[in-house]
Amino acid sequence: MSNNSFKRGRYNALHLSPRIRRVVDVLEANGFLDRVKGSNNRTPGQNGRGNHTTRIKPTAKLEELFSNLTLEREDITFHKDEEVIILRDKDEDDPKAKKIDYVDNDETIRMRAEVRAYNKMMLEYFVDVASLEQPFYERTYKDKDGRDQVQQIWITQENKFTRRTFSRGRFDLNGRWNGGFWQNLPKVLRRHIWIDGDQTDEWDYSGLHPNILALQMGHEFSGDPYQLDKQVVKSIRLADQRAVVKSLVLYAINAKNLDACYRAFQTRHPGYKKRDLKLLLEAYIDQHPFMADALGSDKGIELMYLDSQIAAHVIREFVDLRIPILPIHDSFIARLEDIPFLEKAMSAACYTILGQDLIKTSRQWEERSYPTGHLNQYTSPSDKHQPLERLVEDEDRPSFRTIEAYKERWHAWSISHPEAYSPDLVDTYLGEWVERD
Repeated sequence: MSNNSFKRGRYNALHLSPRIRRVVDVLEANGFLDRVKGSNNRTPGQNGRGNHTTRIKPTAKLEELFSNLTLEREDITFHKDEEVIILRDKDEDDPKAKKIDYVDNDETIRMRAEVRAYNKMMLEYFVDVASLEQPFYERTYKDKDGRDQVQQIWITQENKFTRRTFSRGRFDLNGRWNGGFWQNLPKVLRRHIWIDGDQTDEWDYSGLHPNILALQMGHEFSGDPYQLDKQVVKSIRLADQRAVVKSLVLYAINAKNLDACYRAFQTRHPGYKKRDLKLLLEAYIDQHPFMADALGSDKGIELMYLDSQIAAHVIREFVDLRIPILPIHDSFIARLEDIPFLEKAMSAACYTILGQDLIKTSRQWEERSYPTGHLNQYTSPSDKHQPLERLVEDEDRPSFRTIEAYKERWHAWSISHPEAYSPDLVDTYLGEWVERD
């Protein structure tokens, strides 16, 4: 409801002007909208930040006017002419970050065409989670203040829309592909993503950022870049140590100094003492001394740009052949039949961008691990620390009931996409899957 929300330029694809606020006023005055204004109150624990966001929702009176509408959700285009190359003045996760305008050049024009080609191709494919009876997922996460927040992730086709976001006013920082709903799902649900009735698999670059840093400094890890050769502190079990080290190292790569790394880790993973985290990181540097200068030096934003370039290379290969693919920064989800091609594309991308193919790729599902923050029922209350990862048996495969719900959603989508739909495939494939189960 502020003037800043209606700036002219590339981010206002619908060319909305501040005059639309008058429409909101009239609709509210006549009982068609409910509005709650943002509050200036500052709640303790929010770093002094108040809530200034106005929230608007339709009333039953307005919904009634649309009750006889025959349009389905799938008939509506939500992202027409929306900008897909985003430039922000700060880091993407900075709450004060703003989109800033820029002058197009050959590179931004090329990137925009590349992202739009991907988005256009993915409109031809139905992507869904076969283990969900309803097309949404609620995840709990901790915000920057360490408070639990609930986010509802809708598994809908308009939420396949992706964009590339650059940071700090530069086109060589960040640049990651984001926006697809699959990026906000835990591994336990990502493994149930099906594309047009086909099961999928996820492959990632093993230890991508540490391996890139080592490569830049003329070194190479001889094994797992997160594995220490001994237990460092008694309070962290050896079984949990690798997961803690991995998270700690990644925080250190992204942090501007090590104190900021420890604070960020403790905010997201309460219960760990700073002295224990310092001992772990010191042991890591003792084992890999060439990594010392890279930790706590704000290298993450540069590495994100490199992995975004690698992702762009892989995606181009798939778009050229009209093969669906779902990027998740340094990993990719593809249909089982396309996995051999994915492996070759990931290897070629690594060689093209980095000059060497030193980064191993690994199959995600074989690891069978995921953050327990999403599935607290797997956390033992007797544990002193909440493990960052835990192995579980694969007992959560889609049920017959959820598969039927998935089929119904696919059939509904197919009505507006007859050229992309193959009913024989879905009925045959799902029938065989249920029979095996």
